[in-house]
Amino acid sequence: MVFEDSLYASILFAGIGGFLYWHFRPKTPDVPVTAQPQQPPTTPTPAKPKLTSNYSRLILVCDSPKPPKPPSLAKRKADLAERLDIAEKVFGQTLEGNVTDNELTLSGTLNTPTGPVKQDWLVKRSGDQLYVSITNEVGAGNALGFIFGLASLAPLDPDEDFAKQMKEKVEHFVQVELGKCKFV
Repeated sequence: MVFEDSLYASILFAGIGGFLYWHFRPKTPDVPVTAQPQQPPTTPTPAKPKLTSNYSRLILVCDSPKPPKPPSLAKRKADLAERLDIAEKVFGQTLEGNVTDNELTLSGTLNTPTGPVKQDWLVKRSGDQLYVSITNEVGAGNALGFIFGLASLAPLDPDEDFAKQMKEKVEHFVQVELGKCKFV
């Protein structure tokens, strides 16, 4: 009796297996194969350029035509001194800065809820473009230092909220129209 049950089971499984193979086998077309007309080769879509910006270093290029009569160096130094004074008296942030004929630098340590972050800005003019570099260094006492370090290994996604906010800050700071800066 056991032999007959295992024989019936084997026949049943073989039948089910055969049906499944027949049903799901690769289908071959019933029509004869004819030569397909040659299609012109398609050009591949260009890949997005890989950004060098990341969380620890943001680099932007802003279109900003040079004004016909730029402000004097003395006026620019006075403007920077006023901004540094406002940062210290209103926001409690001590910043250092310098301005030359075609360059502006700012440096300071920002007190964030997770700990200190040292931030350095460099704005450099070349023709009708401004190059902006923002370097962030997370202090040893910052609770998110390890996570920030890992995030800094990957390129920045310009569509993320952080990137959009920083881009708007840069455009406001260098006084260009919204949308005139892009990440590099």
